[in-house]
Amino acid sequence: WLEARGQAAWDNKGTPVYFAGHLRDIHERKQAPSALSTFEDRLNEVQELVNVGDWELNLITKELHWSPQIFSIFEIDPKDFEARSESFLKAVHPEDRDAVHQTYLDSVKNRNAYEIIHRLLMRDGRIKYVEEHGYTIYDSKGSPLRSYGTVQDITEREEAKQKLHQLNEKLETLVEAR
Repeated sequence: WLEARGQAAWDNKGTPVYFAGHLRDIHERKQAPSALSTFEDRLNEVQELVNVGDWELNLITKELHWSPQIFSIFEIDPKDFEARSESFLKAVHPEDRDAVHQTYLDSVKNRNAYEIIHRLLMRDGRIKYVEEHGYTIYDSKGSPLRSYGTVQDITEREEAKQKLHQLNEKLETLVEAR
């Protein structure tokens, strides 16, 4: 791909006097949208494979962006979701909302990354477990600009831990009975 730019001048009779110009190779710029699309497709495939999604919260506009995998984890249709942090908190299990919210606020205030395991309450009453990691970017004056993070569905892992705990309790009971 080439981009041409030029300038011409004519005399008072309309005869061209000079033409100056240049050509610039814009091949990489033309290919960038395709490369970006390929990268986004691969990122979505990897996130689906490991059941992790990413999010971004603009702290100036309060707009929240979720990757497709987070919508899948939360079992929410993107058309039914008002992308705001308050909407996210509504999906968090009621018993965990304060801890999730406070963990995030503390991380912004203290300017450190955070991680938390919490539950989601699905519309049908099921409970999912997720592990969330996040951090915030600040401007040169120290004001928070954007928060970024990931959410991973760890329900199977948490349920396996609970089953193992129950089996251990049962074994302890059997040992005591002997």
